[in-house]
Amino acid sequence: MKVGLTTVNTDRYHPLTGGTIETARFQQQVYGIYGEYGLTDRLEATLNFPFFRRATFPNLTPGQGVGDPEIGLRYGVLTGKWPLAVAVAVAVEAPLGNPNVFGRSKTDPSIVLRLPTGDGEWNI
Repeated sequence: MKVGLTTVNTDRYHPLTGGTIETARFQQQVYGIYGEYGLTDRLEATLNFPFFRRATFPNLTPGQGVGDPEIGLRYGVLTGKWPLAVAVAVAVEAPLGNPNVFGRSKTDPSIVLRLPTGDGEWNI
């Protein structure tokens, strides 16, 4: 099991159409737990759970809350004494995070920006 913190801090955005857009400074922190548990000699269960996400832009209230956990199974196809392993895996991501979290301006409540903690959908 691993408990970790991932942090992002940037003032650039790269849209799908290409190029780079300079923005206000965006910061995000994700506190998470990752674990693997062997069920048999070839099968293991995995968990990747971002239990707290926080995203901020200057002068906005933060978007924060629980993220979307991912639970999976991994089957070892090729195992042995060499440090090479081949596995097949499947995982499900549950929509526990909130896709509708908004940061609001501290001076003008009509200014809002979506700062979601999840995407609101099941993923496999």
